[in-house]
Amino acid sequence: MAYKRLKLISSLVNKGEKILDIGTDHCFVPIFLLENNITNNISASDIADKPLGFAKKNLKKKGFQESVKLIKSNGFQNIDISQYDVIIIAGMGGKTISKIISSKPFNGRYIIHSTTSLPEVRKTIEKIGMSIFNEIIIKEGKIFNIIMEVVRGKESLSKKEMYMGPSLLKKNYDYTKKYYEFLLEVIINNSLKSKDEFFEKEKREWLEEKLWKNKN
Repeated sequence: MAYKRLKLISSLVNKGEKILDIGTDHCFVPIFLLENNITNNISASDIADKPLGFAKKNLKKKGFQESVKLIKSNGFQNIDISQYDVIIIAGMGGKTISKIISSKPFNGRYIIHSTTSLPEVRKTIEKIGMSIFNEIIIKEGKIFNIIMEVVRGKESLSKKEMYMGPSLLKKNYDYTKKYYEFLLEVIINNSLKSKDEFFEKEKREWLEEKLWKNKN
């Protein structure tokens, strides 16, 4: 995981909170949290032995082998999630994230970084009775990453909010401008491949309205 993203995700954790890192892979997030004395109350899980082996190796290298509880689990399957304050799910596809967070109710906070299908993730968050407290943009090279803070509380999202982000729509234009320009470029470039011309037209209109309105 890139340092900039790692630092941001970790900055959203409050000191001493009990953390579960789902899909930990190389255990980068738990190690960063420990190195920066943010919390030492951490569990980390992955679905397979191989990534857990990477995690174990990295923890040992840093001298943290006793500081993180490693769990083999498919999502929340083998975990009592009620004991955690924050669950981090970062670097997974949106369909997988949606499936995981739908599998069990959780009363704490999520920190979510989805690499695909953001509208689907937002829709799932709404369905499970949670709300998006904040969305933060991080650009790494040509890639825009959106980090979400999710809390308990019902919200009703429009199609526009599911696509453009309810929190992002409220943010300063200068903050979101390049991200929305990128989304518009993607729509224009993919217009001939789309299976849903009407929704693509809607999305284009939303973006153009947002960009034009703030430019003038």
